[in-house]
Amino acid sequence: MITAIILAAGKSERMGRPKALLLFRDRTFLGNILASIAHTSVEHTLVVLGHYREEIERSVTLQATVFNPDYEQGMLTSFQAGIRALPPGTE
Repeated sequence: MITAIILAAGKSERMGRPKALLLFRDRTFLGNILASIAHTSVEHTLVVLGHYREEIERSVTLQATVFNPDYEQGMLTSFQAGIRALPPGTE
């Protein structure tokens, strides 16, 4: 099984609001990424959330999520959280 890991845990400090929820082509940025992945051979998508977890979960329908409690320590911690949450059989 092929799984996509989408990192959406950051604080977006310079932006002042979650980048994942910015509108682009009548959808959120995250929604566009998910729609693009839906047209591929990726069988499972995992979104790593952090600072804006609740707001993103309310705004976008997500197949699977994992919360990275260490999101403030950088993107690598989100990637590690995603790797740890991969379902068995993932390539």
